[in-house]
Amino acid sequence: MGRCLLVLIATTVLSSLGWGATEPRLVELRPEMIVNESGIGDPSELIDEQAGPADPRSTNPATSWVGSWDEADYPISACFDLGGPREIDSVWLHDSGSAADLVIEIGEPGAWRQVVVDPMRGYDVWREHTILADSRYIRVTKTTGSAKINELLVFERAPVEGPAEPRLIQEIDCGVPPEVEFAQFPEDASRLEE
Repeated sequence: MGRCLLVLIATTVLSSLGWGATEPRLVELRPEMIVNESGIGDPSELIDEQAGPADPRSTNPATSWVGSWDEADYPISACFDLGGPREIDSVWLHDSGSAADLVIEIGEPGAWRQVVVDPMRGYDVWREHTILADSRYIRVTKTTGSAKINELLVFERAPVEGPAEPRLIQEIDCGVPPEVEFAQFPEDASRLEE
């Protein structure tokens, strides 16, 4: 009997399903990417402690985005322009204490979509929020001065290095004799009787 080869072409099959084709990678956030929408405080304090360790989540950030001591100034927002569409995997927030909502939105100015509302009730903890969406912009909003955040990390889905090569998964017996060629079948095989 003939043998058939079952081959998986990972670059088309798996990547189209979103399996195994990407892995999270930290997006480098820089001060020039920030628009301080409210003009209050310095939102670059959200990204000033990312350089250094291979994984910033292993650190305990010390600085935080302090807005105003006047609650009438809130909410305050800062927008990060990532320079082009990114496949955002997740955002990580370092919560330094207190309790008030911190809102994360994606989309674009004037057309935001809320994806996270974190009550910021922890103390010196990192919290992950899965996003899994494409966006060029990320907006961070402190609803009150009590929303204390020390650091913001953004992870994107990045292609795995190197092309995925087709590989043999399993050779199976298809029950077709080796001497049969598919070209021997008539053009309109639907008329064949059993």
